[in-house]
Amino acid sequence: MPTFEHPAQDADELAEAARGPAHAIRHIPAAEDTYPVLGSVHYTLTSVQQSLRQLADWHERHSPFAATDDGDRAAGQEHAAKAPGWLTITPHR
Repeated sequence: MPTFEHPAQDADELAEAARGPAHAIRHIPAAEDTYPVLGSVHYTLTSVQQSLRQLADWHERHSPFAATDDGDRAAGQEHAAKAPGWLTITPHR
């Protein structure tokens, strides 16, 4: 059950929940069953995209304060500044 307050816990739950359809979709019994599955997966991906955009925004706002684990502020800031781009990459079609 999502907490709506604990991002790491909710992300772990999402990851675990995504395993179910990843396995079950291999064996859809009837064509008409694909439509509600497609709708639910689309809704989920829309929420994941929103989460990625919010994480990108967070990294962008906090990059001036970043540092690596060994305390290298310049490298940490560089990594944090690059994170928004990696979080919002659009796949080529």
